[in-house]
Amino acid sequence: MANMGLVTEYLKSKQMSQDLAEIDSEKLNNLEYLNKEMTCALLRWQQWFENPQVDRKAVKLSVPTQTDFDEYRRTILQILSQVDISENTIQPLINQALVKAGKSLIEHGPDFQDRFVQLIAMGACEYYGFNGHYTNSIKQHGINPKFEKKNEFEPIYQILKRVGASTQLGRFKHDEKIYLTNDPRVAYLHSSISPKWFCYFNEDMLMPYLNQDYPSACQKLFNFRGNEKLTHEDCLKIREFFDKWWHRLVTPDNQKIAVVPMYRTQKDLQNRINLNQFLLKKQGFKAVLNASMSTYYERPYQEPIAPESIINIVDVPSFTSHIYNLTKAQATKGVHQHLSHLQNVFQVNALKRNQKKQIKPDDHTQN
Repeated sequence: MANMGLVTEYLKSKQMSQDLAEIDSEKLNNLEYLNKEMTCALLRWQQWFENPQVDRKAVKLSVPTQTDFDEYRRTILQILSQVDISENTIQPLINQALVKAGKSLIEHGPDFQDRFVQLIAMGACEYYGFNGHYTNSIKQHGINPKFEKKNEFEPIYQILKRVGASTQLGRFKHDEKIYLTNDPRVAYLHSSISPKWFCYFNEDMLMPYLNQDYPSACQKLFNFRGNEKLTHEDCLKIREFFDKWWHRLVTPDNQKIAVVPMYRTQKDLQNRINLNQFLLKKQGFKAVLNASMSTYYERPYQEPIAPESIINIVDVPSFTSHIYNLTKAQATKGVHQHLSHLQNVFQVNALKRNQKKQIKPDDHTQN
């Protein structure tokens, strides 16, 4: 599993917090949104320019320097600073920034575009958003639902089934598929709500889980249909189960994204390279780029992803980690008050976004 250099270090640093804070104060009300978009733009950079699956010699790709990365980083920050920027308009601008970086890192020559479209195929990735609790299992066994301890869920599942509660435990218990996406935004989303059987333990658990608000979660724990049928012993078992998993799952910086190659056999990769070169010849470079950047919400796989196929596990910086870094860096009364305000705004904005997104209890999210 590779340490994908410049991006990995930046995501772990305080520099990212400071960069996002420098965007105007109105935009800071959307710090979580900015965090997501910046993280996803960096994952795009990684897949092309810091990906060990790319044959640098074949495509004549130089190793990016800190200066190269900083130029891309500043470009993304400028994009995010635009007043009218939205998820619909941001992606073409990020694509332009990636192409610009590619033009400076790939050696020029008569076959420049041929090599560029090879790079696009070699660097294509899929992503898997998950909770950090599962990191060791994924490193050891890969992305494989068979290694989940589903026997722990059975007693609680039977209680909820008996009283007629709607639960994700039943679906998770029987689903052995793996769901990957080529869209970093979707992976980011899944990393924040994973595991869904816990995030959607009942219809009121989403916001307490996202906000890591244990008191609120406890208050809403039994907000499900059929709760009046629970016995005292049922309640104790559910509470014990919930407490155990809350402390396993709700930890600082618990969002992770596993990165895997899109084309996991040499045959599949060569077929994609051939297709890219065909599109380049018939329709031009823009057609290759558009086809490669077209995203899907998720794709199911029957077979597990072996640990050796995982390129990288990304530690996704959280909203709370940015708040912590900014508080330490600017420990003044005014800043503390502003950051406290941002935390409140974040909760409201997160609720609004999640109502609009495809975060529904029947979405196919692996964990």
